[in-house]
Amino acid sequence: MSGVAGFMEVSGISIAADTTETLIQLLAGVNHPIKILGWSVGFNSVAAADEPIGVQLLIQTTAGTAAGSTTIRQRDRTQSVTFDTTGAVGNYSAEPTPSDQFPVKMIHPSSGYEIWYPEKKGIIVASAERIGLRVLPGALNVALDQVTASLDFEE
Repeated sequence: MSGVAGFMEVSGISIAADTTETLIQLLAGVNHPIKILGWSVGFNSVAAADEPIGVQLLIQTTAGTAAGSTTIRQRDRTQSVTFDTTGAVGNYSAEPTPSDQFPVKMIHPSSGYEIWYPEKKGIIVASAERIGLRVLPGALNVALDQVTASLDFEE
């Protein structure tokens, strides 16, 4: 890792009721592991009776079929760098295959959640490995609209 911080974000994702959906997936470059520094997710529900939604960071062994990609941006705009890490964003028509999974965070759909890992405690993703952030609606029987998410990393 060269110590260059980047992030990828997505907004406006719609998720059908009772659907598992990957929001963001990063693919570490060949010979370039990455460290996940933090992530966030937000929902726009206004119904207090809605049940919490599971959100999970996980290693994925396949790319799935994403609706598109988005530009990975630098945190430090004074450096000129091209990231080897690439990414894809939600509304997957075929979900990526899950592998190692990190603990699920239960988040109320009228709020959001953000986590930043302590220095030197980020999640290390091996070279050419995929990591994704996905929603696990579980018992949720309503569709989600305007979901936002971001993954912050160091390459």
